[in-house]
Amino acid sequence: MEQFYLTQNIEAGLQAVLISVLPKTRNSPRETAPLAELRRLAETAEAVVLAELTQPLPRPDGATHLGKGKVQELCTLLEATGCKHVICDQDLTPSQVKNLEEATGARVIDRTELILDIFSRHAQTHQARLQVELARLEYILPRLKRMWTHFSRVRGGVGLRGGEGEKQIELDRRIIGKTIRDIQAELKGIRQRKQRQVKRRQDFSVALVGYTNAGKSSLFNRLADGSAEVANMLFKTLDTRTRVCKLPHNQKVVLSDTVGFIRDLPHHLVESFHATLEEILQADLVLHVIDGSDPQIERMSKAVAKVLKKIGADGIREQKVYNKADSMDAAQRTAYSGNGALLVSAHTGEGIEALQNRILAILREGKCLLRIQVDAGDGRNLAWLKARAEIVSARLQGETHTFSLWLGQEDLGRLRAQLPADRIELLEGFAGRALESV
Repeated sequence: MEQFYLTQNIEAGLQAVLISVLPKTRNSPRETAPLAELRRLAETAEAVVLAELTQPLPRPDGATHLGKGKVQELCTLLEATGCKHVICDQDLTPSQVKNLEEATGARVIDRTELILDIFSRHAQTHQARLQVELARLEYILPRLKRMWTHFSRVRGGVGLRGGEGEKQIELDRRIIGKTIRDIQAELKGIRQRKQRQVKRRQDFSVALVGYTNAGKSSLFNRLADGSAEVANMLFKTLDTRTRVCKLPHNQKVVLSDTVGFIRDLPHHLVESFHATLEEILQADLVLHVIDGSDPQIERMSKAVAKVLKKIGADGIREQKVYNKADSMDAAQRTAYSGNGALLVSAHTGEGIEALQNRILAILREGKCLLRIQVDAGDGRNLAWLKARAEIVSARLQGETHTFSLWLGQEDLGRLRAQLPADRIELLEGFAGRALESV
């Protein structure tokens, strides 16, 4: 499989000026730090930010993104700082990049190219590398004219179409198109295998989702006694990690830590990371982890909800978890403690027990608490109960096992067909209905 790395990687220590067009409408709120996230992205890519430049406009300029006056101001800023790179907070068209580079003499990097560079740095597994490469190639394809210096060369020779030969750029397009199809086919196979693996699981599954750097990996480690690498940087986690998480009463669930989301996450990445996001689509419960100490909490929550809807996971039950409670002030704690939300700190352990109990309560919905008696020699039913039920207590008297356990309605029907009615006693659940009506 041929690989293309036509975008120049962002070098460590590269100096850059950040630019952005801010939406200018009558009711649009003014952000106090509109380029804070872009600065963090640039720093994650190991770039050094020298200056920032913003311009409020109803819409970006079609030719240069910034207005003519701002472009001249950018040129002056670049000359004063000696900087040769510009990073834009929005996606740019190939013509906008070309015009800006010609006007400023600097290399221009848009938001998607910056995020792709970060993803390529953090991709560790074969699957993650494939997904990043697919997104990169899909980004490159419409931009070949800018990226190839030899796009106008003509490759001649006997047997080439057109008689006069074919442009190198047309050959490159076909090669990249074939590479994209090959990667898509391989990722489709990976996704199908992952779907089969997830569907084979019988345990209740919980997926951690959230804005990048919300503390998902730290919470994952706290809940599952895991050793996921934690770092204060964006997109540190690209591959889904799955562990068994123990809840009170020896109940277990499958817990998955997934890739973080971000505002305006490039659609190429969302599409190519479908195999990784399969854990979310197959989850019984989504824990939406939110950085409760961040002032941009509402915008971040909306960005996560947008991605969940885009991948078709917006119908899965969701529990909001406000992380970093140890960094919240009193007003934030009051604001986030209502509507069934939970305040936790993966760092100190605050609220973790309450979170475990909430997961357990959701797991028990639609189940009932029973007292069951099974003969000691009934190995088949004993094995089935241990595999299917949440056993709260068990004791052996003579030749009879007596269990207190939680069981779902479908499993209860199967159990009633195997045991006499006087050996099954309903203790709690199913909204107080009698056992005979269940």
